[in-house]
Amino acid sequence: MLALIGAGCTHESRPLAVDGRMDLTRWDFQRDGTVPLDGEWEIFRETLLTPETLAETRPKGEPITLPCPWNNRELNGKPLARRGHATFRLVVDIPGVEVPLALKTTDVASAHRVWINNREITSLGTVGKSIDDELPKQSLTIANFIPRQKRLVIVIQVSNHHHAAGGIRTSPVLGTADRLNKKQARQWAQLMALVGISMTIGVYHLAVFLFRRKERAPLYFGAFCLLIALNTLVSSSGGWFIDTLFTGLSWKLLYKTDLATLFTACPALVLFITSLFPDEDARGIVPGICITSALFMAVLTCTPVEIATHSLALYHVVIIFSSGYCCRVLILAVMHERWGGGWILGGFLFFALTGMNDILHENRLINSFYLVPAGLLILILSQSLVLARRFSSAFFTVENLSSELGIKNRELSKMDKLKDRFLADTSHELRTPLTGIIGISESLLAGVAGPLPKGAGEHMGLVVSSAKRLSSLVDDILDFSILENGDLKLRMRPVDIRALTDTVLTVSRLPAARKDLVIEERFPRRLPKVMGDENRLQQILYNLVGNAVKFTNSGRITVTASHGQGQGLVSVSVRDTGTGIPESKFGAIFESFRRLEEDDARTSGGTGLGLNITKQLVELHGGSLTVASEVGKGSVFTFTLAAVQGPEKHEGPTGRPLAPVLPRPLFPPPGTGPLEQNPRPLFPPPGIWPMTRNSRPGTAHPRFSLWTTRP
Repeated sequence: MLALIGAGCTHESRPLAVDGRMDLTRWDFQRDGTVPLDGEWEIFRETLLTPETLAETRPKGEPITLPCPWNNRELNGKPLARRGHATFRLVVDIPGVEVPLALKTTDVASAHRVWINNREITSLGTVGKSIDDELPKQSLTIANFIPRQKRLVIVIQVSNHHHAAGGIRTSPVLGTADRLNKKQARQWAQLMALVGISMTIGVYHLAVFLFRRKERAPLYFGAFCLLIALNTLVSSSGGWFIDTLFTGLSWKLLYKTDLATLFTACPALVLFITSLFPDEDARGIVPGICITSALFMAVLTCTPVEIATHSLALYHVVIIFSSGYCCRVLILAVMHERWGGGWILGGFLFFALTGMNDILHENRLINSFYLVPAGLLILILSQSLVLARRFSSAFFTVENLSSELGIKNRELSKMDKLKDRFLADTSHELRTPLTGIIGISESLLAGVAGPLPKGAGEHMGLVVSSAKRLSSLVDDILDFSILENGDLKLRMRPVDIRALTDTVLTVSRLPAARKDLVIEERFPRRLPKVMGDENRLQQILYNLVGNAVKFTNSGRITVTASHGQGQGLVSVSVRDTGTGIPESKFGAIFESFRRLEEDDARTSGGTGLGLNITKQLVELHGGSLTVASEVGKGSVFTFTLAAVQGPEKHEGPTGRPLAPVLPRPLFPPPGTGPLEQNPRPLFPPPGIWPMTRNSRPGTAHPRFSLWTTRP
């Protein structure tokens, strides 16, 4: 890096102008290339002279060594003001050439005009003697001309009333038109490649941040890349490339954009480095840098460009301090063996050295050239490597965790299947002895073995009631297991929902009568049949009406139905005047093993599966189950079923009317006889044979059955 700077600071093999003259008679433009017109020019201060005026008056100018910015330095014992106007002249002796030559001017503040042998070849802006007369413009120009003589008299008028440091800050370059234009085209191609890389990486990291906002490093790095890319396009380090594309842009706009990108890129880089290594960050330093940069941005925004230009030299102090602080953080990261610290430190040091070179060159403390684009490329590559490594490590971690999670999921799936099988097997194993307990107990209550003592009868009634409750819980668990596995098959056929509801309400009125409850049915006169599994629809109604009976101490339970003609649905609602459900619990009541209160299991005897099973059964029928409730006033559960289109006869398979299906009640009162409370005892009385609808004699459905007299 130092060798590059040194190569840019010395040109011992190149000729220099002496006392306003330069001898290039031995310079072969084809072989030796271009030559910067460094050395002593003539300057005519505070006057704008044309070549004609100089030829007529033949004034003697003062010698000035170019490049030389006007920054209040002394020239021949007199201060060279930052702002003003002047005329420069240089006589160049060249060999005879047969190809067109070109003169390249760059970094001349703030406006200038150029003549060669009394012919104006280029100009930028409008040269003026006051700020009102001057129109500032800074850019790069390459003016082609055909040398008709072996002596070139170059005259340049320069005025500066806007910039903090005016004058010819970079010497003009003379060479063949072909070589100068091709060289500049290569430089711009390299520049555009760098800008394209910076913008691509910047947009990529911003996109990464949008998808993962927890990680701030991609945000800061993406912003830094985009800001530096924009700064390269509008600044002298990039040859004012954007002004070449859009010649009508205002110099004030470009210059303020140049400073704005610089004032924001510096804190973005500091934030990026400290976000990568937060443990090495010193408290208070980063906020101080950000606040200072914000103050510079405020000055830039609120003041005219003539004042804002003075802020650049001051901000160089902030850049130097920020670079030193970032080096400190990175050195500590390397010492603490943080991964990526060495890569970032190397790239940052290279970038910092190029930045120092550009600062010294900008203030004309050294005669070099702009190297920030090269340093930026190395920095971006090193940062991208570290970020890519971090993301790769994160992806590897995710892959490993995903693999482990897949193994765990497979194991859990096996355990879940074992659980379901255990539930199913256990339910089947429990059902047989429970059926026996219920049947024998009810037979004893019926007097099969003779009359029971008064106390024994009451206790036997409690045994029957408890066994039936346990049997109901076992059935719920079995249904839940079947639904979870998706093994439930529905036998869909037209069902008379009115008759089915009558059957359910007939059984439910018995436990409701003990709680001073009135159960009523309000169905329209003409109600179509619904398509569904009769046994499962009966289970849905039993669950909803049973819940209403459980949680309503007094009042009324009403079952209503309606038919939406346009939708082809039948809606059935169960309304009660019970305790009600808070609106915040509407979703929870349909979850498995969930109850509203902790003592629900003791007060209602449930497991929290009833509504979950009911909801799944309704959805298997293609309908939906909803709830509306107000605490203290009651609840309304509504489910929908598909209506059967067209007339249907309410008949069984043989054409005869179907008898009502009488299921076993959910909560039989203790101590009552088997025929009133349980339509399905294990051992039927003589002359009675158990049957199920659509089944042959002697087989019974696990929940719902009817009795017929044996012929």
